[in-house]
Formats: sequence, C-alpha cells, structure tokens
Amino acid sequence: QFERVAEAYAQEAWKNAKEVPKQLPSLDELKHHVEEAEAKKKESRTLPYAELAPSARSKCKHCEEPIAEGSLRVVLARGITFGRQTRTTAIFVHPHCVAAELQAQDCETESEGLHESLRANSRDLPEASLAAMLGEVGRSREA
Repeated sequence: QFERVAEAYAQEAWKNAKEVPKQLPSLDELKHHVEEAEAKKKESRTLPYAELAPSARSKCKHCEEPIAEGSLRVVLARGITFGRQTRTTAIFVHPHCVAAELQAQDCETESEGLHESLRANSRDLPEASLAAMLGEVGRSREA
C-alpha cells in the first residue's frame, strides 16, 4: 500500500481535495512510520504464551490475586463482546489457574495443543522456567 501513497505524493493528489491540508508529513516520515509499525508487528506475540511478570501490577483474571513481579504468568485469549462484535484480548493468569480458566465460557484459548503452543510462543522464557510453568499447568489440568 505504501507504493500507492508514494504515487499519490508524486502526483500531489492532495491538491484535488475539497479542502487542501495545511500540513502534510514528508514521504520519509510516512515511510519511517510504516517501518516502525512493521517492526512492532513482528515483535507481537501469538496467544497463548508465558512470560515473567515485568511488574507486580497485574492480577490473575481467574483468582483475582496479584501476580508477583518476576513470577511466571500465562497469557490466554478471552473473547470480549461489544454489541454484535467480539474481540479477543489477552488476560493474565497464574500457571496453576490455567486449567480452571480454560473452562470459562469466554476463554478462546484451546486446551488441545496448549503445551505445544505455550512452548512455541514463549520465546523469551528460559527453558527451566518454561519447563516449570508447563509442569504446573499440567498438574492443574490433572486436578
């Protein structure tokens, strides 16, 4: 799509608008914004994943207890409905709360293949932490 924007800039297409904009960003500025957005998109994670909590501000959406800074947390998908539209949002849960949260009606994370997804999507988590978290999730699912 950026090629179309560059073409519009080359043709000075804004001069044909009903109201000519007072100020336009340069094509270089726009290209920079596109590159930033693409880099951010590459950094985004696929749900579900596990991570170390960067602060103590989050709460487990299942038990409502705080998640301590530096402790393991699992990020699952929850469906939020607005009128006739449903959006998926990330929620944080303790590893031992995963099994119960998977049973929630609005949970959009599938239990089938959960361990494989967590392993594949938790790229920043050290292997020892990942193994401990998967063990805790597994024990909670068996209970």
